[in-house]
Amino acid sequence: MQDPVVALTDRDLLLHVAPAAEVVTHVVAEADVPLGDWTFFDGVGLPLTAETDDSGVLVGFVETSPGVVPSASDKQLLVDRLHSFLARAQVRLDAENAAAGGTPAHVRVPRVDGDLPDVITALNAVMRLPTSQPDVRDWLHNLGHRLGLI
Repeated sequence: MQDPVVALTDRDLLLHVAPAAEVVTHVVAEADVPLGDWTFFDGVGLPLTAETDDSGVLVGFVETSPGVVPSASDKQLLVDRLHSFLARAQVRLDAENAAAGGTPAHVRVPRVDGDLPDVITALNAVMRLPTSQPDVRDWLHNLGHRLGLI
């Protein structure tokens, strides 16, 4: 398994991209989202299975099919799912600005193009951008929470 790990809900409404230990922490914190609603992938698109403790709490990940390499279409589908999440975030951001009586802000959700590993690496970097507030993990992650996407 290669970090970072991608966690997406089944309808691509929630997204986390981070090292495995951080994804575990965030998914566990999303108590209102059943573990079964999440799908997990490693940094090159390998599907991951959630490992749980005896009480059913997520503790880590293992490769779903060790040694099986995802096909080009499987990788493209994951890129498309990531793009879907990002597009949804942009629409929500624009709607939030319009509802506040303003014109759409010149704030754009990142668009990341390329092969799957490049997209995952870029999203991991964006989701980990430092901020001036020590309790704020990252801009995109917190935008998702504010918009109700994460």
